[in-house]
Amino acid sequence: MFTNTNIGENVTFKFYGIQNGKEIIIDYGNVISASGRNDKITQGSFSVQLFNDNFKDGIDVNLKMIAMQIQKTWQDKQYQEKIEIPKIEKQTFKGTIT
Repeated sequence: MFTNTNIGENVTFKFYGIQNGKEIIIDYGNVISASGRNDKITQGSFSVQLFNDNFKDGIDVNLKMIAMQIQKTWQDKQYQEKIEIPKIEKQTFKGTIT
């Protein structure tokens, strides 16, 4: 879900979503560069936490996020449905009742 490169400073991150009051971690790591796709959670709140492990110097971080909605259109297809009509016949029985 993430790709490492050799350029830049590393940063520890945590990307999580909150759904029905529960925190669900989507991705986390200690990387220079990260990318990924979220299909786990489609509703609710999302947060990104960034942690700098360098205590003396600050680091520059670029963060880009894109939200997309996928919409599928289904094809209408005609079909024939077989209708079965039950055949009812009257029958007369002859005999004696004892």
